[in-house]
Amino acid sequence: MSSSVMDLSLSPVKEQTVYLTNGYLQGEGNQLTSLSAGKKIVLQHGKLKQNATVQHRAAGECFIGMFEVNADLAKQLKLTDNKRYKLMHDTATDIVRIVAAPVSAGSATLRQGPKLGAQALSIGYQLQSLLGIPDTRGFSMLVKHQDASKKLAVHTPSNLFERELRMAPGTSKALRLLPGVSYGLRYDQRTRTLLVTGGSSPRT
Repeated sequence: MSSSVMDLSLSPVKEQTVYLTNGYLQGEGNQLTSLSAGKKIVLQHGKLKQNATVQHRAAGECFIGMFEVNADLAKQLKLTDNKRYKLMHDTATDIVRIVAAPVSAGSATLRQGPKLGAQALSIGYQLQSLLGIPDTRGFSMLVKHQDASKKLAVHTPSNLFERELRMAPGTSKALRLLPGVSYGLRYDQRTRTLLVTGGSSPRT
């Protein structure tokens, strides 16, 4: 059996076809290595099942694995675009079970961005991908730390490999976050909430 956490992307691909893209950050141990191109499988989400043929795309700049199906197949399986799932391939039956994986974790160092607005949060694309935060214009989420919370609009810097959080000095103060400190992060797609935890002091 092989398994992988992947993000769903609705695409105008052929009917009854699933395209898989490996994730750069996940390593070979977290890829669907048992699914070769052209393989006939059964996709199962809950009690819903659909036949499909596997195809592959090059990884490129995909940090976390992605699977693509067309809108009709997603509707038949009741899958939601841009949501995160875990896919598990049973090699004995060639059934690929799909289960929701809405919560993702990571860590990042907080930096202050004086040019950012009070309602903005800058998150590097690599970190967004790791946490399952969509790179969508106008997307906002609730950021919580201890008993403080604030709704912030997400901005993506031009450097795709950026792994830091940046916010205005007043915003970090309101959330009781200290610049230069590395915090644990936990993002829940269901509630659009980023929970900030812990915090290791900056080195002197």
